[in-house]
Amino acid sequence: MVLRKIGTPKKIFSSTQPTYEEGAVWIETDGSSNILNQYVGFFDQWLQVDVQGSYPIHFDQLGATEPTPRAGESWLAVTSYVTNTISSPTTGSSTYEFDISSLPDVFNFDSITVEGSSSSTSRGPVTISDSGSATVNPQGTRVENATVTLTGGRNEWPRSYSGSSAGAKGIQVDGNVNPTANFEIELGNTNYYVQNSDGKEVTIPSDWPDATYTITVNTNGYNRDIDRYGDIRFFKNGNQIHDSDKSVFDRRVQYQDTYNAQLAGGDTVSAVQNSVGTIRRIDVEATLDDKGTTTIGSSIDSKTITDDGDVALDLSSSDDQVTIDHSSTRGDGIDSWGLSYTDIEKANDPSVTVNGETVSHSGTLSEGETITKTLNNLTPGSYTANASVSGPLTTEITWTDITETVDPTIDINGNTTSYTGVLTSGESVSLDVEKSWLTEGTNTVEVTNGEPLDLIIEYDEVDSSASDTTIRLYYSDGTNWIEI
Repeated sequence: MVLRKIGTPKKIFSSTQPTYEEGAVWIETDGSSNILNQYVGFFDQWLQVDVQGSYPIHFDQLGATEPTPRAGESWLAVTSYVTNTISSPTTGSSTYEFDISSLPDVFNFDSITVEGSSSSTSRGPVTISDSGSATVNPQGTRVENATVTLTGGRNEWPRSYSGSSAGAKGIQVDGNVNPTANFEIELGNTNYYVQNSDGKEVTIPSDWPDATYTITVNTNGYNRDIDRYGDIRFFKNGNQIHDSDKSVFDRRVQYQDTYNAQLAGGDTVSAVQNSVGTIRRIDVEATLDDKGTTTIGSSIDSKTITDDGDVALDLSSSDDQVTIDHSSTRGDGIDSWGLSYTDIEKANDPSVTVNGETVSHSGTLSEGETITKTLNNLTPGSYTANASVSGPLTTEITWTDITETVDPTIDINGNTTSYTGVLTSGESVSLDVEKSWLTEGTNTVEVTNGEPLDLIIEYDEVDSSASDTTIRLYYSDGTNWIEI
């Protein structure tokens, strides 16, 4: 841009706008000696200069390009400019590039803005089976939404036992749930039979039960007269209890009759025939259901069955036997028994430890039942997650990696500026930079640490076609230009 050494600028005192002259100073007066405003001719127009005091302005240099400071000289900086803003990478994911055609035309490059950003990544699930372990490796700068989900499973083993005698019976319970067993018992039956083949009375054994027995009497009948009757009379303990009242029509028959009578041990049974036939044999017989009480017990339950039947029996997960006691009131005792149940194992008292933090659940989880616990101490790193449980369990660990802006470092053409600390999303800081770091041509700005972040680079650059114009008056101390 233009830089003119003016020396002593031409001064035009006038109450009306004079003809334009490049580099001249128009001092607007009120028609006498009072100064109202001052203007400088630049960019084909009169530009007003805002200065303190009522003395005419003086400058040695005029233009937008910064001259070399010389002690005692003044510089009237008349600049039309644009503000350039770079806020997105132009190369790769963290490199910004911009071009400067004339370094002297750049000003107000003294800071850049770094704004914190964050990214999130959902992680997991990391799955652990039963009492296993797995690696959990959160990344980023912090962790959010870390949870442990515990899902119960189920193992089953069908168990069945049988026998025909009482006593202690070994069983197996491998699960951790108290199962309910079905106990079934059959006492069977006993056949009672006694006979006397000589036709005389029969004595019922003393240990026979009081019950209904079938008495069968067989005779040898020899009858010539077709109308002769062959009645058989039944006796219990000498007392008649039945009369058959049957007729015999065959000339020679072997006659038989039966009768059901209530008998007990020690009773006597006899019979006589009214005709010429004789009693050949007396049979007494009954097939009776066995009777009695059976008690089965576990460590936590006891049930009693009268005669045959079945019953539910609670077992403990620590039981290794049941005890069967039988008291028979009739018959030979137990014919057969059976014990059946499903041995069940569920997830019981599960816990998971990650990075020194333990989450747990007290009690059992049914198959498919889930609970979710929060992990509060999970931080970026690599950890071994250990699950502990009695029974089948599925553990799932999930979390969200949060990556924030930490200790951002910005490199500008090999020069660095940085900030120490964490910038949350939307939080910004201004980092000092220097114009001397810039170069004509391509300038490279690289984020060397602290991604993700948003970087905003702004500077002003002289542009004669721009609409914004600034006028500044500077005085030189020989080293720097100092704005007046």
